[in-house]
Amino acid sequence: MSKRFIIAAVALVVLLASNAAAQQWKRYIPEAQRKEVYKKATVNTGLSAKFISKVNARVLWVTDEVARAIVSDMLDKKYVSATDADSEYFDLRPFSHFLFYLFIKVDKKTLWGPLDQQAFSLYKASDPTNRLSSGEVREAAFKTGVKEALDLEFEVKKGRQYVALVPRKNASGKPVINDLNEEPNAMFSLQGKEVFLKFKINELVTQVKDL
Repeated sequence: MSKRFIIAAVALVVLLASNAAAQQWKRYIPEAQRKEVYKKATVNTGLSAKFISKVNARVLWVTDEVARAIVSDMLDKKYVSATDADSEYFDLRPFSHFLFYLFIKVDKKTLWGPLDQQAFSLYKASDPTNRLSSGEVREAAFKTGVKEALDLEFEVKKGRQYVALVPRKNASGKPVINDLNEEPNAMFSLQGKEVFLKFKINELVTQVKDL
């Protein structure tokens, strides 16, 4: 048996053992399921915005499933160990805030930047005057591992990325989303215009706590 064959066999065993350890993480989501996880948690400005204003924005609500999918990818690609997976997961699940990622591509420069204001809010469905909660959105560079996990679906390296944090409770201390049948609008200012994108909670999660 050649030395080269032995080295290759040992490497294969190590790889299989590593993959097995990753898949033993209790929140692990297989690679084949991750695209659908991202898809159902994403809303976008659509083709009309792309052709008229030369800009395209996609908003990803980082739900429980999305966080699990990201960390699962990090495990597969060895950016994180199984021991540290839970810590990475909870970094993506802030206790007091909803977390959103915005992916923006601009084909034509304007007087405004892609996001000309730092406000990012959730509004009651079909009522732009009823603001449920408001936070901030800021441009951010994703950490190694998160960027690679999202690049295939969102082409992270070709656009600009933003992170938005919105309080889970209002000023009175009450949860802003209480029911799976709610359909809040995410609002932000894109190149000088207010954009409202609707999320359907019952398509995102099966339990409100997983938002």
